[in-house]
Amino acid sequence: GLPDGIVDTDMLANGAVTAAKKGAGSILQVKREYEMDNQNLGSGTHADIFPITITPTDATTQILVTLTLACGQMNPEGGIGVNYKYGSGSNTQLKTSGPAGNSGEFEAGFYSLSDWSVCDDDTVTSFTMDFIHDHNQTDTITYSLLLNGFTEAHINRAKNLNQAAGVSVWTLMEMAT
Repeated sequence: GLPDGIVDTDMLANGAVTAAKKGAGSILQVKREYEMDNQNLGSGTHADIFPITITPTDATTQILVTLTLACGQMNPEGGIGVNYKYGSGSNTQLKTSGPAGNSGEFEAGFYSLSDWSVCDDDTVTSFTMDFIHDHNQTDTITYSLLLNGFTEAHINRAKNLNQAAGVSVWTLMEMAT
């Protein structure tokens, strides 16, 4: 036995502390990607912008998904959201349960920008979306930005600037439940 009955961290084998031992709410893994390339997108729907992947360690965990998006002017009446797909499957728009007292599902972080006048042709604005994804499986998950309904959209740059002027960032955190 051990002389003082204490096990120090240097005595533990690699990987000895499992999710069950860490407890609910503990962070099991983190993925982060920075996107500095700028994109100028024409009309239509763009569903696979800036993808990031994570492979859950267990089907019962949750993924905290955070996207900070740097964007210039977007015209008109478009929306921004997040898609996900398992393995090589098809994209599905992420939905989240409504607030307490409301029923149904809502598109997670889907912003309607029909009246959004924060950006003009010469500025870049950043905003953040975050949500919790109950994935219930262990296949690799790919998250990507969804843009829909724009006649033009500028990611990581302002409309009138010919160089990158912003950085978009994904952060994925797998949490024990």
